[in-house]
Amino acid sequence: MGNTRVNFAINEGGTLEVLDTNNYYAFGMNHIGGMKSLLGGYQNYKYNGKELQESGMYDYGARMYMPDLGRWGVVDPLAEKHRRHSPYSYAVNNPIRFIDPDGRDIKIGEHIYSYKKDRDYSKYNTFESNAFKAMDKLYSSGAMKVDINGKKVDMLQTLISDKKNTISIAQQNPDSKDYQKNGNNYDPSTKTVNWRDKDGITFRKDVTQPNSGTNQGKNSPISLLSHELIHGYNDTQDANYNSRKADKTTADEGLITSSGVNLSFSNAEEKYTTGLANQVNDNLGEDRRVNYGKNYYETNNPETTDSK
Repeated sequence: MGNTRVNFAINEGGTLEVLDTNNYYAFGMNHIGGMKSLLGGYQNYKYNGKELQESGMYDYGARMYMPDLGRWGVVDPLAEKHRRHSPYSYAVNNPIRFIDPDGRDIKIGEHIYSYKKDRDYSKYNTFESNAFKAMDKLYSSGAMKVDINGKKVDMLQTLISDKKNTISIAQQNPDSKDYQKNGNNYDPSTKTVNWRDKDGITFRKDVTQPNSGTNQGKNSPISLLSHELIHGYNDTQDANYNSRKADKTTADEGLITSSGVNLSFSNAEEKYTTGLANQVNDNLGEDRRVNYGKNYYETNNPETTDSK
């Protein structure tokens, strides 16, 4: 979480001396001596690496934070983008999972993504490693450079460069009782992509035919990640995002299977995003989706459609 726990220096005798010790509750209150433990000592940069003021509040740049209350002193400047949560709450009231780097945006865990060639993935846990591999592939291949209304747009670079919004990637696990439940999704209230890093999908290319043989299309986990990132792009960059989500006029009788299963897109945002995602699929050399039907299956790794 970036917390400063212990500070030390070499004293006059040439040995190391502990100057400041800090242990924190989840919301930043100090276990030792209250929230102003050793204020004015060697190091005032403490919880999340932020500077503790004489008032007992932390300076996050955009806002001042009160660790004794777990609340900000003023309204979130991006409150309109997080309507489900109090504009005064810290890290959507979940400081174990999230931190707020500047009082505006949210990141997950310790890592902010930027492309790095020949990255050492071994220093990450399995999910983080898979996420970095997928993101590096999307970035280095330029797969998310798509055409939007006749203009070439690098959607991934736009998300990376956005100074106002942080898109987070979290692990999504299938339901323990039903492998097909708990699919990938994007949560606009927290700007979080929930991603099944080990699972691809199969789907019917022609809804009138079975999901098998030459009629079976496949997409890899990396393709599915890009789909959710496109939702994130639309949410943060496209003023029509909410109106498309509210548009439920996407039912199509031509997308109903012979057994009566409706594979229509759930709303206009899903249909629009799938169209953009198909450009990414073309760039990745994967199958295009023409309906909203899908079945999850485990792949060898995030970059392939090969079954495990």
